Amino acid sequence: MKFEGIICPMISPFTVDGKVYADGVRSLIEFLCKNGVNGIFVCGTYGLGPAMSIDERKKIAELSVEHASGKMDVIIHVGSSNIDTSIELAKHAEDVGADAIASTPPFYYKYDDEPVYSFFKSLIEKVSIP
Repeated sequence: MKFEGIICPMISPFTVDGKVYADGVRSLIEFLCKNGVNGIFVCGTYGLGPAMSIDERKKIAELSVEHASGKMDVIIHVGSSNIDTSIELAKHAEDVGADAIASTPPFYYKYDDEPVYSFFKSLIEKVSIP
């Protein structure tokens, strides 16, 4: 898969009472499509990914794929502080139809090269999307 053009980091819309704002996700994706964006980067730090619960991240991923599929590429950020959560999010991203996943290494502690390598190796072995 080759990604080209504008890949926009997408904010994650929430209601004033802290719920995922489904209409906001739809509206935002429509706006981005109409304005020439070729892909969205969902649940990254700009989109509050690391601050959200697993269920919130999954819901944003589902809505993003639902509304963007066939119109633009969808890359879902699955990084977290542990491999099990990242694998769960990666499998979910693949299951809902994301075009690709992205991840940071586990954060908070400083890791040597081997644990970071093992983290990414474990992650890519669990999904077939880039």
